[in-house]
Amino acid sequence: MSRSLRKKLAIASAIGLTSLAAVAIWIQTRPATPTGSISSSGGISLDLPAATDGAYYLQNDPQWGADKIGGSGEPMASVGCTICAVAMAAEQLGYPITPQQLNASLIENNGFTERGWLIWSAVGKVTNGKIQVTVPRGLTHAELDSALQNGKVPVVRYTMPSGYPHWVPIVGKSGKEYLVKDPLDAELKISKLSDKADLIHSVRYVIQD
Repeated sequence: MSRSLRKKLAIASAIGLTSLAAVAIWIQTRPATPTGSISSSGGISLDLPAATDGAYYLQNDPQWGADKIGGSGEPMASVGCTICAVAMAAEQLGYPITPQQLNASLIENNGFTERGWLIWSAVGKVTNGKIQVTVPRGLTHAELDSALQNGKVPVVRYTMPSGYPHWVPIVGKSGKEYLVKDPLDAELKISKLSDKADLIHSVRYVIQD
C-alpha cells in the first residue's frame, strides 16, 4: 500500500471517528421527552369556549393561603395548586366548594399522603360521591378531547420553568389549544396551556357522578 493511500485512509478514519463522537454527544445532551408525556397542544380542533363566570381560585388567596395541607403541613400558598385545580373543576361541574373547604374535608378524611400528595379517591369520599377523580392508564390527546366533549374536566400536570410540578384544570379548547385556569395567575386569565409549558406529564379526570 502506498504512503499516499495510507494517509487518505487515516484521514477518512479520523473523520469517521469524529462524526461518531459528535453523534454520541448529541444523543447524550439532546432534550429528552419524558416517557408518557404529550404536547401541551394538539389533538382534534374543537370549539369549546371556557366559561368566564365560574370560580377562579388562587392558591395564595388570603382566605386560605396560610392554611396547611394534610400530610406535609406546607401552606396552600406554596403547594395548593392541586387543591385549587380540583375545586375549580368541581365548581365547573356544579359542585361549589372552595379550596379551603376541600382541604379541610380531605384532612378530616385522611385524604393526603404523608408527603402531602392528594389521594385522588378521597375526593369522592368528601363530596358524598358527587364528584369523582379517575386516574387513566395512559395520556393521549384523543382521551383529553373525548373527556372535554363528554363534560369531564381534565386536571393536568406540567413542569414550570422553576422546575416545580404544577396542576391546572383544562376548562375549554380553541382549535388545538387547551385552555386553563392557573392557580398562580393573579390576573385570573383563561390561558393557553401551550403558553405555560411544552409538555403535559400527567392527567386526572374530574367527573360528576
